[in-house]
Order: sequence, then structure tokens, then C-alpha cells
Amino acid sequence: MRRKVLLLVNGSAGQSAAMDRVYEMIEELTLQNCLVTAVPILPADGVLSEDILRETDHDYFDVVACCGGDGTLHYVINGLLEEHYDVPVGYIPTGSANDFARGIGISEEFHEQIDAIASGREFAYDIGRFNDRYFNYIAAFGAFTAISYSTDQDAKNAIGYGAYAIEAVLNLYENLNMSYHMKVELNGMEIEDDFIFGSVSSSQSVGGLKTVVSNRAQYDDGLFEVMLIKKPKNIGDLQKILAGLDPNAKGSPNVSVYQTDHVRFTSEENIDWTLDGEFGGSVKEADITVKNRAIRILLPK
Repeated sequence: MRRKVLLLVNGSAGQSAAMDRVYEMIEELTLQNCLVTAVPILPADGVLSEDILRETDHDYFDVVACCGGDGTLHYVINGLLEEHYDVPVGYIPTGSANDFARGIGISEEFHEQIDAIASGREFAYDIGRFNDRYFNYIAAFGAFTAISYSTDQDAKNAIGYGAYAIEAVLNLYENLNMSYHMKVELNGMEIEDDFIFGSVSSSQSVGGLKTVVSNRAQYDDGLFEVMLIKKPKNIGDLQKILAGLDPNAKGSPNVSVYQTDHVRFTSEENIDWTLDGEFGGSVKEADITVKNRAIRILLPK
């Protein structure tokens, strides 16, 4: 019996690589005994992955696959969990950063990931719940987090990951001089301070870079890594932050890392958050929990 695959394609992700290979995807999956239904995701026209999944017969498809960036997968996962749609997920990454794909073991080789969708092994991984939304690998606030969703899509399509770097350089001073007074509750502790950055993640890289949490991060252990960076008071503090972010750092007074399955952030003002590189809302309270092994993703054998 043919494996029935719903393939959601975001043609605007990354450098628009998906649109050039849609027919090739369908052809290769068909040759591997799959029956493919391909649907484009068109955010500008209101055709969203969550709406498509809501209107889909949950008993028909064996696999829901998507082609795009980490943001595309973010919306697909939200649709699946909100609809209690329990099928394995296929992912063909064509975005600009692809942090999640790189860390979890999804191949950058196009044909290998097609094979994974057709006959790969399932891996159940942890999902984060941020208030009433879900995220795959990171929720974050503060310095540089807005770059992932504010960088112009045309620039990302034209020059790829370099667009993020350019945006970071242009906004360097503003990002390092903005802080947020937050109260953080986790593991029976209460921490209150001024932070320039905070993240809750299971990722082994953020923005393509490994950090101090990289060596601790596991995708299926029921725990997320919380990283908090205190506001630097001088150039010396900034140097301590850079040293504390190194993957092999043993400790830093300005960079703190914790492991937990539940953390709550509160502030007196609305704080902008990013979830998997997408805008996650502006809130005074962020309650974040882990859903252990909530999604099954297809990986190469």
C-alpha cells in the first residue's frame, strides 16, 4: 500500500529553493511508493499551514511533510498539536539558518531527506509550550532575537544567511544597550535582574552558532536549557559575556545556564519574544513547559 504524504511547500523560505524542486520532490516520493498531495503555503494570501491541517481528513494521510525553513516547521507543528493530529512529520529544510534541522540530524542532502519521508526512522522529540503556543527548539527575548523575523524576506532570498549578519551589524549598538528587567522562576528558585538576552531551548546551535548550552542540549530528555545574559555594565563585562558563551565555558558571572521542564518569566512591561525565529508575541508573562517526545519526526536511516 502506498504511503499517503501531505506535502506543504513554502516557496518563499530561504532563497526560494523549494519552488525549483517541487516536481522533483513529488516524482521521487512517487517512485518510492508514496501517494503525494502537494499544497503551497501562501502566507501573504492567507493560505496557512495551520488552516490547511485544520481542514484535512486526519485519518487519510500517513505523513505530514513540509518544505521550508524552521519557521515553516514551527507553524506545521502548531497545527498538528492544536488539532491533535498524530502522524510522523517529514521536513525538507530550505531556509536560511536551519538550526533545528542541523542539530536534530536532518540531512542537508535533498535526496536523503526524501528517503527519510518515504521510509526513514521515527524520532520522538520534545516540544516547548509557550503560553498557548508551541515551539520546536527555541523561545527567546532580547538582543538580536528580532532579526530572525524582521529581516526583509527579499534580502534573505537574495543573499541567504548573510542577510541576518548584515542586520546584526547594523543594529549592534541598539541591541547591546537595551535590557529587560525580568523575574525568572525555575527549579524552586527566583532570579530577578536586568537581562539583555534570555532563551529556553533544546537546540545545539542558535543562528548557526554553538553556545555554552550546546554540549548539554538533548532533544528528547524532557528538559530545556535556559540561558540568561545579564546586562553588561562596562567593556569588561562584555568580554566576560563573550567568554561565557563559548561552548567549553566553565562559568561566567554574566551568563547563567539552567536545565528545567518549567520556567516562568514575568516583567512589568510587554516583552517581545521569538519562537523558532518567528514573532511569538509581546507579553508580560511567559509560562514555558516541555511536552516530552510530543512529535515524531522522520530522519534518514
